Amino acid sequence: MRLILIIYLMLVTFGQEINKPDESFESYLNSFKLMELPLNLDRKATFNLSKTLYNRYEKDTFIVVRECFSDYIPIDILENTPFKYFRCIYVLPKKDNFISVIIAEDFIYDDEQRKLKLYLINYNEKGNILDYLEIAGYHIDVSERFVEIDTDLKIRSNAYQFKTHPDKKNLDLAYLKEICRIYKINKNGAIIEVSETNKEGYYKGDWKGYSFIKAI
Repeated sequence: MRLILIIYLMLVTFGQEINKPDESFESYLNSFKLMELPLNLDRKATFNLSKTLYNRYEKDTFIVVRECFSDYIPIDILENTPFKYFRCIYVLPKKDNFISVIIAEDFIYDDEQRKLKLYLINYNEKGNILDYLEIAGYHIDVSERFVEIDTDLKIRSNAYQFKTHPDKKNLDLAYLKEICRIYKINKNGAIIEVSETNKEGYYKGDWKGYSFIKAI
C-alpha cells in the first residue's frame, strides 16, 4: 500500500512538472515576431495593430502575454489590467548588452476598441527590465502617436493632441498640438530623451500621419 502511494505521488509530481508553463526569458521572447530595423509605425501601421478595429475578421496574429511572464512586464504598465489585454508584438535585433521588445496594451469595452498603447521595453540578457517607454498608439478623438526607430536605435516619436477647432470654415483640416520627441538608447539599455519640439495649428491627415499646414 505504501509503495502504491509513493508511486502515485511520484506520478502526480511528474505530471505537475510536465504541465508547468515555461517561464523562461527565452520562451517569452519566442512569443514575439522578429522585426528588423528600421521600423516605421506610421498612422496606418499603428491602427493596423489594433486587436479589434482592423483585425476583427482576421486571425489574431499576435500572442497574448501569458500570466507566467508577469516578471517581464513593468509594474506601472500592468497595474490592474488583465493579461488578456496585453499582446506580444515585435522583438527587435539585439544591440550591445540589451534586447528590446514591443508589446501592445488593448483597451476593449463591449467589443469596441477606442484606445491602444504600444510600449518599447529593454531587458538585459537575463530578462531584467532596464527601461521602457510608451512609443505609439491612439485614443480615438483625443490623441494619436506614431514612431520611427532607426538601425542605431534612435527613436523619433510624434504625438498629436486633438484640440477644439477654432475655425468652422476649416473643418477639412484638423486642429492639433504636435509634440515631437527624439530619444536614444545608451549601451546600458536606458532610454534618454534628447530633444522635444512643440507646434500647434492646422494639419492635414492621411494614413501616413499628419502634415502641418499653417498656424492659427
